[in-house]
Amino acid sequence: MWVREHQRGTNESLFDALPAGQGGSQGGYFGLGSTAIFWSSTDRDETTTWDWKLLRESEVQRWYGGKLAQHSVRCVQD
Repeated sequence: MWVREHQRGTNESLFDALPAGQGGSQGGYFGLGSTAIFWSSTDRDETTTWDWKLLRESEVQRWYGGKLAQHSVRCVQD
């Protein structure tokens, strides 16, 4: 997702995040090509959960969204 060549990482973690965007909890879809949002397993409250947003220009944000939203999922094998 990095736009500039000097921002590209080494991929040592072997984790690739494609900017799939997100579906809103009340409809609509946005962020395709510029944002990757992944669910976390941590609830914020009864209706929202914490997630991770990966944005262009190498920005990462912890945010929260409605549990009815459509985010990407990363499966981790123990």
